[in-house]
Amino acid sequence: MLINSLSKNNQFIKLMITMILKTKSLLPGSFKGNGKMLKRGISPWVRNCFFAFVFLFFITESFSQQLKTLVPIYMDWDDSQKTVFDFSGYLTAPAGKDGYIRTKGEHFYKPDGSRFRSWGVDLKAEFFFMPKEKAEKVAADFARCGFTCVRFHSLDAWQQGFLFSNPQNTLEWDAEKLDQFDYFVAQLKKHGIYFTFTLNAYRIFRSGDGIVDYDKIGFGKPTYYFDEKIQERCIEFSRKFLTHKNPYTGTEYRNEPALAWIELLNENSLIEAWLFGRVAGDDNSTAREAWRPLTTYYAKELQVIWNAWLEKNVSLIQRKQWATTFNAPAGDIPLSTPANRAQCSDDHYLAEVHFLMEMEENYFKKMEAFLRNEIGTKTMIIGDAHHNTGTSPYPHTLAFNGHGNFINSHGYWIIPQWGSPTIIRSAPMVNDPLNSIIPHFARTPMKGKPFTISETNSPFPQRYAGEYAPILVAYSLFHDWDGIIWFEWGKGQLSSFTGQHGGHSQGTDPVRFANLIITGQIFLRQDIEPARQNIVRTVSRKEALESLRWSRDERPFFTRGFSKSTAMQHKTQWQLAEDGQAVQQTFPSAAPLGLIRSDTEQLIWKNADQDKGVVSINAPLTQGCVGFIGGSTELLDDIDIMVENEHATVLMTSLDGKPIHTAERLLLVTHSYYESTGLEFGDDKQTIKSFGTYPLRILPVTGEIRFKNTGGARKVTVTPLTGIGTLTEKSFNAISNRTDWTIPLKKENTSTWYLIEVTR
Repeated sequence: MLINSLSKNNQFIKLMITMILKTKSLLPGSFKGNGKMLKRGISPWVRNCFFAFVFLFFITESFSQQLKTLVPIYMDWDDSQKTVFDFSGYLTAPAGKDGYIRTKGEHFYKPDGSRFRSWGVDLKAEFFFMPKEKAEKVAADFARCGFTCVRFHSLDAWQQGFLFSNPQNTLEWDAEKLDQFDYFVAQLKKHGIYFTFTLNAYRIFRSGDGIVDYDKIGFGKPTYYFDEKIQERCIEFSRKFLTHKNPYTGTEYRNEPALAWIELLNENSLIEAWLFGRVAGDDNSTAREAWRPLTTYYAKELQVIWNAWLEKNVSLIQRKQWATTFNAPAGDIPLSTPANRAQCSDDHYLAEVHFLMEMEENYFKKMEAFLRNEIGTKTMIIGDAHHNTGTSPYPHTLAFNGHGNFINSHGYWIIPQWGSPTIIRSAPMVNDPLNSIIPHFARTPMKGKPFTISETNSPFPQRYAGEYAPILVAYSLFHDWDGIIWFEWGKGQLSSFTGQHGGHSQGTDPVRFANLIITGQIFLRQDIEPARQNIVRTVSRKEALESLRWSRDERPFFTRGFSKSTAMQHKTQWQLAEDGQAVQQTFPSAAPLGLIRSDTEQLIWKNADQDKGVVSINAPLTQGCVGFIGGSTELLDDIDIMVENEHATVLMTSLDGKPIHTAERLLLVTHSYYESTGLEFGDDKQTIKSFGTYPLRILPVTGEIRFKNTGGARKVTVTPLTGIGTLTEKSFNAISNRTDWTIPLKKENTSTWYLIEVTR
């Protein structure tokens, strides 16, 4: 019966089980002689093979059946005022009413002396410019979600219908679009929500802008550091925007205290462009707009600047030696490329790095002087965001980002290869803590400065995307970082969704949105205790520059002898050694992959060595587990978790600020695999043949939650919520077990989250 029940997709397993049962040659002595099998038993090798194949069968069949039980979840933003949560109490309205957000030591502070944590979403497309009635609703919804800050990711975007309405240039602005933007900003400010934007992110120049190779340079990223014409265009844009008076607030943007900070560039480093060979000159590149190399015109311009720098800083004898290396004249030495960099002597290599760092530093100081002295803005200024784990962060920080008011970073788990077709692999982060997003971000914070994240996500349809937010938020609080802004909001507030689900969308994704709300409460309330020990890496300037050519095996910390597991055990930062300081330091030993425990013991990352990783969160106000928890019992202080799903997130937090065992209103988030309707992969399970459409479909989490230590509770009512967090009519009562209560999770409860109400 077992064999006959196998599907056609499991013929290999069927064959192997049949062979084990029927092929006596594999069973030495086990089945020989009447009744001897009972005495001698099946040989250990055969027994292990048999159970391995049976286990594989059930796992394969189970997942196959699970995918057949996916159910749709709808998100109707017309009902957003009825959500069971309202976190607007974390906001002080209007934003900036008492002055600017400031840094003090390693954190953000409001003028009243209280901590400020930036928590919100990146905005793109239709959320820049929208009808005024929609702007009012969106701002109110954002306040209810507890967003303290939003980031206008690409205000200078090139798409039709944006600010640059004239197809011939980016110098003329659409008055109607600017008015819509002003009104939305005024609504955000009214509700206590700060905003930020980048001076250059997605601008693509046009024929009338007077920019050489405007149609070849994409976003022109490296050119901003050295081309005066492009710098002039950036300054023109900045002046025009910052001196514009918002008619709905009565304030010019340069004097707007609700403008939390200004970011000069978006993921733009001249050092990085050189490191990856994008400064040598290429007029026919087909790379994406963000990563276009310099054209030959700009490569030559940079080479002229480089040789002028050499003439000023390097002896003629050295220049002649270096010229010989590249078979070039002493006055026209090219910058090295990845293909020939190994030929450079140490002093030649270091000279190139010094030059590039000086270029980056000069640009920051030029823009800072313009913004502070000419424009007169008092808002915080930063350079850009660290985003590449595979390269050392030190030179770019020392040259550019370190001059800002704080350090900022971007990072993602599993970035798809966007294109036709799009390719994305699915890998659970819980099984790879050492290469997870936590070490990626933990490598960047600099001692003495606040640290924030302004872009992050685990893109859909990565199968395990739902595990990301709870893990990142828990460890962000453990490291005591000052902000997370999620990329991106997507198409939320549209009453109906059609077409392809966005790979990063938060507002139209029932799993991400439930995560966003519960983790927002956790983050703003600071539920996780900060690390008790801070491990600071001291880096000499020479080592910082040398680290650019170290092996990728040194990633992400680029500090030899520093274990990646430290980021899950303690807080981590780095600092630059003082001149002449002898750097000798000892770091904590690596934790075993099977058990990485935070020094507060509120966070545990376990079982990654078995490819069954689980992250548990055990704090007074928030408890839960993320990862491969199916079939086991996860014991926490106030709840026990027993679910049938192979991989799931189960997270409970107090809504009334009381510890879980005494709380009367709680939010429970449960989710597992999910996909869009019609999502289709190729045979490799990575190539996306069809992204599918709305609605998204979830695999309900089934099992039970044991609610312990409830302190004389008389009744526990559980209500599944809709996709946006409003009550359904499917309430049920938990089952009393004298001192404990059992919350059954059934497949008919088609929800990603629940409101729990305790009557005492």
